Amino acid sequence: GIIQMKYTPVRNVISASTNSGDGLHVSAFDTAITPVSTSSKIIIQGFFGAVSSSGGNSFALTVRRGSSTINNLRGDADGSRSRHTIRGATTWNADQNHCHSYSLNVIDSPNTTSSTTYRIYAAVEGSSSIYFNRNRYNGNSSSPIYSRAMSSLLVMEVSG
Repeated sequence: GIIQMKYTPVRNVISASTNSGDGLHVSAFDTAITPVSTSSKIIIQGFFGAVSSSGGNSFALTVRRGSSTINNLRGDADGSRSRHTIRGATTWNADQNHCHSYSLNVIDSPNTTSSTTYRIYAAVEGSSSIYFNRNRYNGNSSSPIYSRAMSSLLVMEVSG
């Protein structure tokens, strides 16, 4: 069963610019948990309202334990392709009015009873930015296309 949960809501607008394959740490999502048992599993669930800054550009998000990349929390190695937990894109018709919703759900086995922080790293195609909780255009109107979203990270310890 569930032993404990830690929830990090992110309601403000965040932007990050990087074309690094490894990504840039987006600290607003940092969620710390101290497991009570070394045999516990940690479920990490994320929900993101996100979009990249240029039409058609892709982005990717990776869950890390601290600054360590965990292979079980990202795609398989294949040639020189980068490896991430999830990926997304701006609409291909370069529509600036939309923000897309993405979710992730992964399980980690940290094998520790020390405080552990789960982090999100973002990588963006080219020299673009990723925006959380807003669309690319960022207009100011009461229309739903300009509305703000929220994102979150939920970290749960479950018995192993």
